[in-house]
Amino acid sequence: MTDVLDRLDAPIHVEPARLAPRSAAADDVRPRAAIAGLAIGAAAIHLAMVTAHVGEWALEGWGFIGAAWAQLLVAVLAFAWPKRWVWAFAIVTNVAFVAAWAVTRTSGIPFGPERGLVEKVTIVDGLCVALELALVVGALGMLALPLAWRSTRSRLLSPVLPVIVLAATSFAIASPTARNHTHSHPGDVAIPAWMTAKGFNQFMNGHVHSHVQAVLDPATQTELDRELAITRDVAKQYPTLQDAVNAGYRRAGPYVPGLGLHMIKFGGVAYLNPDGVLSDDDLRHPLSLLYDGTGPNAELGGFMYYAATKTEPEGFPGRNDGWHFHEHLCAVQSKDGFLDFPFGPDFGATQAQCDSVKGYLMNSQYMLHVWTVPGWDDMAKYGGVFAEENPKFGCSDGTWYQLPFDQWKTNPLNVCRSGASGHPV
Repeated sequence: MTDVLDRLDAPIHVEPARLAPRSAAADDVRPRAAIAGLAIGAAAIHLAMVTAHVGEWALEGWGFIGAAWAQLLVAVLAFAWPKRWVWAFAIVTNVAFVAAWAVTRTSGIPFGPERGLVEKVTIVDGLCVALELALVVGALGMLALPLAWRSTRSRLLSPVLPVIVLAATSFAIASPTARNHTHSHPGDVAIPAWMTAKGFNQFMNGHVHSHVQAVLDPATQTELDRELAITRDVAKQYPTLQDAVNAGYRRAGPYVPGLGLHMIKFGGVAYLNPDGVLSDDDLRHPLSLLYDGTGPNAELGGFMYYAATKTEPEGFPGRNDGWHFHEHLCAVQSKDGFLDFPFGPDFGATQAQCDSVKGYLMNSQYMLHVWTVPGWDDMAKYGGVFAEENPKFGCSDGTWYQLPFDQWKTNPLNVCRSGASGHPV
């Protein structure tokens, strides 16, 4: 009996080692969560930019998808299976991503249709690289630093790092740079200083995906030349604005310097091009004809083709056709039952501005300007046959200056500051 009581009075001994694994796991989750957050942020940016890149080069688009999946895999394994090889994988892949970014921003892409292309550094790719570098540092810490050291430091970041990553990633993805992602391509030209001084640099025709003047292979160039020849035949049918009216085209918005007066016709499937591939029949039915004034004798200067697609269309052969789209267009039903756009296509009208003209806001699908009309096709200095604006669409005072935006609705035909169109060049 005494032996039993002695055993009951003996102190209870708890093995500290049995509690250690749980404590270690609790301390270890903070740095793993930080790494997962960085990986998810970088992956989100890569996925957001897939559409912009796959339209230029399918392999490049799939490369962005692969990078995103690799980073998402790191985020998942950081919690599900945090082995040493996971951190090594995170280091190797993200170092490779950063190296690829550095090459494309310095010497250019070394192969493929964009070989030699040096891309611009933007807030979007800059943030993505920053997240990747931080991820590499974190993964190195998981491999090299003691648990107690990294756990103590991660306590300082754990409350704020996920919020910072989420906010920065959201800002980058929603920024105009992401929506209007462009590459700096060989052949892009700078606008002369005298044109900039007279207002030509003020224009931004909607959200432009990319503008290219790349040299095409002989077969592609031959097919492009054949298709552009069809558009020149179309130009012969509508030399004046009155010819367009007689064919059923109607005015959509005012004359805008750089863009001209848009005459639009909704005449069937060929005008809307829902498959995004320009057949010969589609080429013969441009949605819009662009004129250098508002009078019946105004001269045809170019075309605008349309594609009712969710992603940038295939369009013309090659990669030189950079399609654009417009947001917050203010549409008003005109007296003849057609749609008018009193604020033009170039600026996003506010709801209040659109309400003031009893209109409604809408977004467009993809559009492309084509400058093949003889006399208007000398565009090598200004962006090529698919340039966004044509400098011959100017104002009578020799400039491209427009009226203040709030005055557009009171000038339904012409928004040149001079009040009339002209040819500055």
